[in-house]
Amino acid sequence: MSASSYISNQGAVGVGVMYEWRGTGNLYAQGLYDKVLPVGQRTDCAAGFGWSQARGYYIGPGWCAQLKTTNARGEWYTYDIVRSGQRARPSLGRTIERWEVNPVSCV
Repeated sequence: MSASSYISNQGAVGVGVMYEWRGTGNLYAQGLYDKVLPVGQRTDCAAGFGWSQARGYYIGPGWCAQLKTTNARGEWYTYDIVRSGQRARPSLGRTIERWEVNPVSCV
């Protein structure tokens, strides 16, 4: 399998994901998302996915998301906490980027 940049969902509910970001800023031009990524799955290997990249995500109303990624040593760390809505996935300029977009309740 070739190198890929994926989004993983280790949260409590599904996450809307976009294969290729087609939009301007945080406005996706083709609906809310391309597919729903189930809990515990990744966009590069989940059934019905097999994507070589994942460029955006959608978090539904009433939810926030903890964004996590890996450092140069491959260790996971929290990158940001974001509110609901559409967003292009951050780019760290790496060939392979691993991201967790984990929905959490906004309190």
